[in-house]
Amino acid sequence: GVVWAALRAGYTDTGGPQAGNGEPGTEWLIKQQQANGYPGGKATYYDWLYCDAIATFALAEAYGMQSDPTAHPKLREAVRGGVHLIVAMQNDDGGWAAFDKTTHREWMEHVPFADHNAMQDPSCAEITGRTIESLCPCGMYARHPAILPSVRYIHAKQEPEGCWWGRWR
Repeated sequence: GVVWAALRAGYTDTGGPQAGNGEPGTEWLIKQQQANGYPGGKATYYDWLYCDAIATFALAEAYGMQSDPTAHPKLREAVRGGVHLIVAMQNDDGGWAAFDKTTHREWMEHVPFADHNAMQDPSCAEITGRTIESLCPCGMYARHPAILPSVRYIHAKQEPEGCWWGRWR
């Protein structure tokens, strides 16, 4: 989340008001990535929950903000691995969740020890929107087979007032 926020504030590797200041965070994220694209590095049982899609979103956004995308092959490869992982993590309903791929099993939400009735990691419009935003700079646009169902998911989840429910509000 911090690297993503820094990128949004103009701390990029090659341009903007803080050129060069984003590189240490981006490099750290690249070093944490496992071979399968998972951004969790050597996360232990207790901290794997914090190694979610947002780390890959930050890498994808850093890649999309480069003035010359061919100048950073390590970043390009990290993004490619992350994109493959994120596409594989798309839920059956077309959306994405932060931590897990979920096939909706409503009965699991009634298990008595469920943490705020969240035995699963359901899709949410907020994460799905961020996922689409991060995939577009990587060449995945509206007609891509992963993007089409996610747009349908977002439309289906829009509230009557026109807004969407945010998971971390």
